Amino acid sequence: MTKKSQGILTGCDSHHEWMLKWWWNSYQKSNSYPVTFIDFGMTQGAKKWCETKGKVLALNINEAGAAPECASTFARIKRKTWLSKPQALLKTPYDETIWIDIDAEVKQSLTPLFNKCPENTFALCPELFFREEAEKSAGLIPKDAKSFNTGVIVYPANAPILSLWAEAAKQTTALGDQDLLSRLIFEKKVSVTLLPSAFNRIHPALGKSNDVIYHYASQMGQSTLLEKLKTEAIS
Repeated sequence: MTKKSQGILTGCDSHHEWMLKWWWNSYQKSNSYPVTFIDFGMTQGAKKWCETKGKVLALNINEAGAAPECASTFARIKRKTWLSKPQALLKTPYDETIWIDIDAEVKQSLTPLFNKCPENTFALCPELFFREEAEKSAGLIPKDAKSFNTGVIVYPANAPILSLWAEAAKQTTALGDQDLLSRLIFEKKVSVTLLPSAFNRIHPALGKSNDVIYHYASQMGQSTLLEKLKTEAIS
């Protein structure tokens, strides 16, 4: 039996290049899986740096449908990149992939996470309860749906939900990739594998010693990370 290839996928644009070296330094302390960087619009300098660490694949950013009225200025700026994530996941060169957002800190070996890769669907963590409730209140997902955080996704290359998600993202009126996926999972009755929160501990939740990944999600999380990095640089 041929051994399945395994690797890491992440993505970055010019607005988030300040996290690249931090992300890589955290990742490589406990891991040596190959990494592919998706170029969502990085500068030449950032792309060249990424090429010294792994592969770089370019991606044309999706045009998206009209944004919902609840979209903040931050969300409107980021929305095209968010909705291009499904296309990015389709580009994986690996049989089994872990997508990790660039604002997520890898703290331990990812081997236990690869061991949870499902046969033909996604493995991912639920979103924080208060964010799920906010998505429901804004009408982004149905009241009976479950919200899933797309900062960490484990998946096989042939997962049917992947092409469905990517196609829906081209014309959607969803706020971003996350509520679109949550909506599709609910409406299409897609079975997914739920991961323990240690594989994607989502800010502002307090980190724990067994965390494999801590995710500085959202504008608030990234602001916290930026201040943390400034303090560490000063000290």
